[in-house]
Amino acid sequence: MKKSLLTLLVASTAVTGIAFAPIISETYSPKTNSKMDRPYVEITTNPTFQNQHSDTALINSNFIDAIIKVESKGNPKALGKNGDRGLMQITPIVLKEWNQKHPKEQYTLSDLFAPEINTKIGTWYLTEIDEYCSRNHPSWSKTPISEKRKIIIAGYNGGKARLKSKKWKIEKMPKITRTHLEKLQEVGAFN
Repeated sequence: MKKSLLTLLVASTAVTGIAFAPIISETYSPKTNSKMDRPYVEITTNPTFQNQHSDTALINSNFIDAIIKVESKGNPKALGKNGDRGLMQITPIVLKEWNQKHPKEQYTLSDLFAPEINTKIGTWYLTEIDEYCSRNHPSWSKTPISEKRKIIIAGYNGGKARLKSKKWKIEKMPKITRTHLEKLQEVGAFN
């Protein structure tokens, strides 16, 4: 059981209009009551987000929470082996795409460790993948939400162009992407 002495609400509104706010907590060891070495994000979203975006929405707070749990285990300082950074493990390529599309709101790689920036870009990118799929997937409008989420995550993890080249077949994506989807399934990302 973790004790939280300081809770800071960090709000971010993505370009998509999705307001997402993780609760950031300094986490203390219950046995020694000493501060733990790494920061930790309690995976709890702002009630405002939950009220504005129903649980049936494609990209909602539960979906974002599951992604954060699997991508970084709630550690805003997480650094992946391919340079992925922060809560949603944003890659340098995604950051470059963000910066190209948002000339008035530029960020650096080190900015990706700020939870509000990371979740803003991550949520925006999920929406970008959804829009890409709606333009390119032959039956996107008829695809059930749970299946759409799997396809979006396959694009988030393995690349949206690769997913299209595999004719939207998740089973043809690299093993690392399929394993990633299994982990997200375990934490309820597709419910």
